[in-house]
Amino acid sequence: MTNRLMIYDATTLKDGLDWKEDSLAYSWLAGGRLYRIVNFLEKSKGVTSWSEGLDYLIEEGKKKKISQVQFWGHGLWGRAYIGGDKLSTSRLKNDKELAEKFKELSALMTEDAFWWFRTCQTYATESGHEFAKSFTNLIDRKTAAHTHTIGLWQSGGRTLMPGEEPSWSTKQGVKNGEAELSSRTAVNSIPCLQGRLPESW
Repeated sequence: MTNRLMIYDATTLKDGLDWKEDSLAYSWLAGGRLYRIVNFLEKSKGVTSWSEGLDYLIEEGKKKKISQVQFWGHGLWGRAYIGGDKLSTSRLKNDKELAEKFKELSALMTEDAFWWFRTCQTYATESGHEFAKSFTNLIDRKTAAHTHTIGLWQSGGRTLMPGEEPSWSTKQGVKNGEAELSSRTAVNSIPCLQGRLPESW
């Protein structure tokens, strides 16, 4: 058995906001619990920074090899957030300590493991392409993310392997200069309760 893990942005939960003020954070908390019940994941944990999240994943990976990591939180073109703590191409290049933690985590992942950003728009636009390449090559494993604004439907799902170039258009998930909403009929769409990505993506 391997570890399938999830971390999510718990910054607003730590701030004590109620569900009306940040329903998304509470949905991530509940989603993690549901995913464990239906055996999509072994463990989930809310974190308040990327450093905290990586420390948790590394600790778990030392106990049992990791085959999957999902991150649930906010995203934007070429970025993923835990509160105000931004993960981006420039962060990966300039924050040596964080980059080393990702490399340490990679060594604790199975060869066929993957990382999945369940965030809005992280792989959209040219910035999304650059981030996809930088992140995928850093952890040296398959990665996945979305190009659209996600919710009950999560559209624009895309995957990348180390050394590959993104095959999707930089315009995917962008309409009239704005982020495009997910829908059942949009490209590469899954419902939020689906815990696996099609291999063809």
